[in-house]
Amino acid sequence: MSGSPKYSRATIVQQRQQQLETERKRKAEEERKQREAEMARQREIRLNNLRNQLNSQIEAIALDINRQEDSLYPQDTQQLEDRVAKLEEKRQKATNETQLQAITSEIEEIKADIYLAVSRKRRDDAEKQRRAEIEKLQFEFTELKTQLQQIDDAIRTKFDINGTANVESKLNRLQQAFNGGNPEVIKPLLQDCQGLLERHLKRVLEGQKQWEKTKNEAKQAEGELQALISGLKADTVVFSWCPHLIAELEQLQTQIQNSIKLEDFQQPLQILTQAQTQSENIIKTANEAQLKAEQRDYIADSIAQSLEEMGFNLVYRQAEHPDHPATAIILGAATNSGKGISVSVPVQGKIYYDIDGYTKTTTTNVNGEVTASCDEAEGAISELHDLLQAEFGIKMDELLWEGKDPKRITRKADELPNYDQKSKSSQSI
Repeated sequence: MSGSPKYSRATIVQQRQQQLETERKRKAEEERKQREAEMARQREIRLNNLRNQLNSQIEAIALDINRQEDSLYPQDTQQLEDRVAKLEEKRQKATNETQLQAITSEIEEIKADIYLAVSRKRRDDAEKQRRAEIEKLQFEFTELKTQLQQIDDAIRTKFDINGTANVESKLNRLQQAFNGGNPEVIKPLLQDCQGLLERHLKRVLEGQKQWEKTKNEAKQAEGELQALISGLKADTVVFSWCPHLIAELEQLQTQIQNSIKLEDFQQPLQILTQAQTQSENIIKTANEAQLKAEQRDYIADSIAQSLEEMGFNLVYRQAEHPDHPATAIILGAATNSGKGISVSVPVQGKIYYDIDGYTKTTTTNVNGEVTASCDEAEGAISELHDLLQAEFGIKMDELLWEGKDPKRITRKADELPNYDQKSKSSQSI
């Protein structure tokens, strides 16, 4: 054999290939369960946090009802306490974020109803005390302004800018009417202002409710993406092969956070859909790469066992690039007589051999050209190939090297020049 690189090809028989694929599917299923467990854990954390938050809010409402008991009619107190009790029952039975988020809206409604109940009794009590029409109207006017103050001006402007301006204009006109002191002028203005304020607050509350809903959906998308990323990181196969792709998903998480800050609540849902699609591709890519790595490991282990059967002692088995999962596996083996062989098994491509300690020969072709060869080493590698196919189902192609003469005439010769102290051959997989 010449000193040129030698190579061959390895093909795993169908039965062995099916075994490897079956094992990969089994492992992939385990890895899927691991991802789903991490995602479920993240959801449970969010669920518990939201449940605790709602518990604090419900307790605060119950305390507020109790504190304002003297300001409420008994029937209103009982009704509100019953609603709070039912709300707590819903909280305890809720099993997902959607159910818990629905409770948030009911909490706000109860808060508003507490205020309305208190306001109603307060108006009734004042009405009993005030005999003069102007005082009664003045009280109603005060209630209007108090009701309006329950919602921050910025919130009202945000969700009903035109209504906010109209209400302010009406209130100014009503104040001017009170300054005039004519109840007949005040009454229609007050009624008009009450209707306008009612419609305005309704639009504001509806807008705020929808805003909260879309915001919560965006926050939920953010949480789902975090759970998705955590699941991928918990999958050792995926994280080993595709850390850069997971990093790209983390950049999407930053985009979601920025969208929420800008109140672009639709964007997070679109980003989550994109991330879920990317996640599926990442998992597929990682599993395909892992299968090739496991094929490489199987071939390397089979070569090591075959060399030992041939009388070689395994000197080393190591990764060419330990920090990368797609590294080639390097095997080194030697006999007690000093003959050595080194094998490089890649994830895909040619298997390379380095031989040492074998008697060299020269080969003369029909044109009288003399080329270097080593029949003894070639025979050892051929024996190795036979063992690989017979015992491990690995079919190796013909051993090749650069300049190989298939019709060479061999004869014994002096030791050939040893440029790298080794001869190289290769096969591919």
